[in-house]
Amino acid sequence: FTSTLTGGTDCPAKSGSPKGTIDGISTDTGVAFGWAADPDTLNSSIDVHFYVDGPAGSGVWAGAVTSNVLRTDVNSFLSDTYCTTVTGNHGFNFTIPDASPTDSTKTFKDGEEHTLYAHGIDKVGGQANALLNPTTGVRFTLGETSVNDSVTVVKTSIEVAPTDTNTQIGIDGGTYIS
Repeated sequence: FTSTLTGGTDCPAKSGSPKGTIDGISTDTGVAFGWAADPDTLNSSIDVHFYVDGPAGSGVWAGAVTSNVLRTDVNSFLSDTYCTTVTGNHGFNFTIPDASPTDSTKTFKDGEEHTLYAHGIDKVGGQANALLNPTTGVRFTLGETSVNDSVTVVKTSIEVAPTDTNTQIGIDGGTYIS
């Protein structure tokens, strides 16, 4: 359903599931940042739930924050999209924990690649809690990368006939005379 305002501008109804996106993840700090808003309550912050390695229902619970950071770029975008003045706080910063708060065996800062998913939690209207963009999640690797304790050395031998005393052999860009 869309409404047409004076001037012929088509604007979507101010209702529906939450909208938003994970803008990125700082690999230095482990903080995911982005925005989320509920079209039903455009000037209010909403809760955002995070899961790792799958969305809600298949992923591992990582935590929640409220989208309470001022993002004037998001307010401008929402104002243009919904043809109304939006002044709420819609940004979020979520620090990815070392492990799941509900299962400490599920670690996230282990040097392995993981994927973070965010869900905007609907405030009113009975809409679904929406999987925020990108719906495929955002990949991240945090923590120390594990290093194998052993190193395998491959030995290559080159045989030169004993009667040839001045043979040049090129190895890895260098020239060796035997």
